[in-house]
Amino acid sequence: MRPRLLAPFAALALVAGIATAAVPRTASAAEFYAYTVPNGGMAYDIESSNFYCTGGGTACIPNGYTAEQCAFLMATCPGGFYADVEAFGPPDGSTNGTPDELTLQCARSTNYGYDYGFVDVVSPKGNTDYGGTSTNTFKGVYGNSAIGTIGGKATVFNDPFNGTGSEDNPAQTSSVNVTAWDPFVIPTPTSYAIGTVTGTQNTNNSTDTLNSGQFTITIRGTLWHYYSSSPTSPPVPYSGTISCVAGGPHAYDLANAGLSYTNVAEGEIEPALGDNQLYAMLLAARS
Repeated sequence: MRPRLLAPFAALALVAGIATAAVPRTASAAEFYAYTVPNGGMAYDIESSNFYCTGGGTACIPNGYTAEQCAFLMATCPGGFYADVEAFGPPDGSTNGTPDELTLQCARSTNYGYDYGFVDVVSPKGNTDYGGTSTNTFKGVYGNSAIGTIGGKATVFNDPFNGTGSEDNPAQTSSVNVTAWDPFVIPTPTSYAIGTVTGTQNTNNSTDTLNSGQFTITIRGTLWHYYSSSPTSPPVPYSGTISCVAGGPHAYDLANAGLSYTNVAEGEIEPALGDNQLYAMLLAARS
């Protein structure tokens, strides 16, 4: 079964051993990816994810901790946020169109832990394209997708000078303007989440870093409370709305201060998808 109820990041820290391994990613580092497109195909892969403090700066992170450790429930970090958008196209090399899969995450730190919303769905077509292989038996790039509804458009813009969507393009523009419906089966059979993302970014694909731009993410429906007082317990569902921003002018405030190390931003056409190692390892901890 899909690990739809995400484990607290504290469990991830124990399994992955990365709670204190603040190793920034560099262009020469071995690149992580979650999924190889079947049959030698290529697909667009538009991603942006980062931690940030409300209003920017670093004040939301307690002394002696990193943003990732706040997410692991090793500390409470009011005013902290995590944002993630990932749009994966069909495996036909197209540069734009409705995504086969959309993943959205928003986490908002509180005095007691954090509030969390997520959407991870494949469309019926995405289920055909990314419905599982001999090495990826679950649906979607990270093996956590429900079959839902996706509408809208994502685009890796044409760049004849640096190579559209190439791995070494230093200034690739991409956009995602998409809404998706995620049909949860927990906590009740009628639970759901609807996620919307809008925005445009420019990225250095050779280092998977952001040059400029941002995505605004809103998730409503079934959300989750995580409590630092019981970091290994399942989250508590509630109905509500949560919003966050991936990218923007404060995307690297924490990373530049050595307080976060998992930023990713790219707009590529490639045979290997899913660069968010934080999300992949969390799901591995839950499964």
